[in-house]
Amino acid sequence: GGCRACAAKIVVGRDFLLTGLRLMASAQGQVLSAERLGKHKTSWQIITVIFFLLLLTIAEWNRASLQAVWWQRSWNEVGTLLVGVTIVLTLYSGLAYTWRHRAIIRDSDAV
Repeated sequence: GGCRACAAKIVVGRDFLLTGLRLMASAQGQVLSAERLGKHKTSWQIITVIFFLLLLTIAEWNRASLQAVWWQRSWNEVGTLLVGVTIVLTLYSGLAYTWRHRAIIRDSDAV
């Protein structure tokens, strides 16, 4: 519950940060394109969301009880691993992107 809600906040926060950075770059006449690491991050986010939606769909179709051992282990163990990978990639890619383009932040103070 809480870990996954925190993960969602991190993902949204990173996206707001990078959108703001891109807006500052645009104001300076620059275009910041997406980078490979950000694309990997997005892929992991999509995989993680599909995993949880698939588990919930299986449960909704009554193919598995929410109490089934395999279902619980999938949700708790595999789900936690996927969320962890997603969080690490989200934080790393956001911080790396911001660091690489830090001059834009510095230059925006001079404008």
